Amino acid sequence: MNTIESADLAWVWASDPAVLATELLGSHLAKVTDPERAEQRALALRLVLQFPAGMPGSFAELVEATAVHRLAERWGGSFDRAEVWAGVRGADQLIATVVDANVLPGLLAELTNLFYDWAVTGRVALY
Repeated sequence: MNTIESADLAWVWASDPAVLATELLGSHLAKVTDPERAEQRALALRLVLQFPAGMPGSFAELVEATAVHRLAERWGGSFDRAEVWAGVRGADQLIATVVDANVLPGLLAELTNLFYDWAVTGRVALY
């Protein structure tokens, strides 16, 4: 049986992050009825996939990128509201927005379920 870690998901990591984010937003991730919540989740997805050093290169890196402190590091800063932000200008406010809205845990669950579908069932089409 395939697992997320053992499946051939190289096509995901070879994708353009902006295109992948757009495709994911058009998938089941977009089934949010509250427009504000949908925007917050879209922002979280883009922050996780499109950081300056490039898209995560594996499922483990993707999971790691949903942890707020690692996400901040990937954007060049430290998520400590008592410190001055040294990362990409404005990224601290964007990260704070998704943290305050508490959307990262839900995004992690949705991405894990989606990757599980791709890996275990063999389906690679987006919903």
